[in-house]
Amino acid sequence: MNAAHEFRLPRRKHDAHKGDFGRVLIVAGSRGMSGAAVLAVGACLRSGAGLVTVACPASVAAQIAAANPAAMTWSLPETSGGRLSLSSIKFLERRLPTFDSVGIGPGLGRSAGVTAVVTWMFNQCPCPLVLDADALNAIAEAIPCDRLRIPRMPESSEHSQAIRVLTPHFGEYRRLKTGVSRSSLSRGVTESSDDHLETEWTQEPDEHLRKLAAQLGAWLILKGPRTRITDGGCLWANSTGNPGMATGGSGDCLTGIIAAGLAMESQVGLALRRACYVHGLAGDFAAEELGQHGMNAEDMLRYLPNAWKTLENEI
Repeated sequence: MNAAHEFRLPRRKHDAHKGDFGRVLIVAGSRGMSGAAVLAVGACLRSGAGLVTVACPASVAAQIAAANPAAMTWSLPETSGGRLSLSSIKFLERRLPTFDSVGIGPGLGRSAGVTAVVTWMFNQCPCPLVLDADALNAIAEAIPCDRLRIPRMPESSEHSQAIRVLTPHFGEYRRLKTGVSRSSLSRGVTESSDDHLETEWTQEPDEHLRKLAAQLGAWLILKGPRTRITDGGCLWANSTGNPGMATGGSGDCLTGIIAAGLAMESQVGLALRRACYVHGLAGDFAAEELGQHGMNAEDMLRYLPNAWKTLENEI
């Protein structure tokens, strides 16, 4: 069975409406980094989500709305530096139950307020939550302080309603692992140096990735060549993608794709593997047409419909 057949999309009913395909919230953007939110929201819209809302600092809301007219925009309180403030939590708390999935992190920036918001979301979000970029940095800061409620991964993580999905590249993976080594999650474990992390990753990459996922009670997607996906038990390697995707904004697109998939698909592993496959395939289509040196994240958005179409054609 080829991958396209494995990931084929169910046929949409003739009387379907937008409410049938999930309500997604993307918490992203800050002053000077609104483009990350634009890419994440755009990828979510291009991945079949029925209704998409972006929650962002008030000063960048108009800019993000203009770039994605099909999405709703929700302005949140911000600091003088244009990042989410602590008071954003009370606004998020009120509306979170209305969404089927949430993506958080692209372009949020780093601040005490952002760390507090992300930590609260990790602990309290009632639906699947995808964390990327600055959300991962916030989590890495919160872990050593034991401020996270680490969920216990259920016997079957395939149908959990409040799963957490972390999507680091290797540098972010390293920060997460260092944070865990400094926390109560690794009692009795000597803190790892950067050099040691590099060595153990080279020697036993899959085992260490599984271990970190289990320690965090989360699904982990390590982005890079043959992106790996694990829930701490099973592990899959993605077969699509190319070096042209090593460019700013590529991960923001993946966040939007995953959030859309989790809003519609109850089988978590399938949703994550399909999202990584389609993300890489869109990059492969872009590279074939434009070459690897000239492509950028916007090109991946442009080729996303082509990638999804291959799965429709497999029905």
